[in-house]
Amino acid sequence: METYKDVEINGREFRIYPPSARDGSWVVNVATSGRIIEPDIYARAQGIMFEACRSLTDVNGLKIEALLYNSKRTDKDGGQWLIPDLVGDIATVDALWDDAVDFCLRPTVLRRWKKIAAEQQRQEESTTTP
Repeated sequence: METYKDVEINGREFRIYPPSARDGSWVVNVATSGRIIEPDIYARAQGIMFEACRSLTDVNGLKIEALLYNSKRTDKDGGQWLIPDLVGDIATVDALWDDAVDFCLRPTVLRRWKKIAAEQQRQEESTTTP
């Protein structure tokens, strides 16, 4: 697996790193269980993913990374953006979430959903078989 992925979203450059295995596993678990739609859980999942991302700035041909988000410092939304103009930039934040989840978690989520579907099918077959 790649250690990071650079993306450009709405004229900004970002570097996406995977979260820790423990945190990533938690996000996969809540996503595949359907609990991610709960506001507090979604906020925690976003915090995990955004803390692993960096903003990139080109300085004399070098890409300098800056932290984006700190979920340990809380404001009314549950965390704090460290790049102030991202606070109201819904399009960029939403696209970054999609790219981060896709890059970091997609293979694991797909594998988990296949297991869940197979188990559901086994259960349906066992209840319909006389």
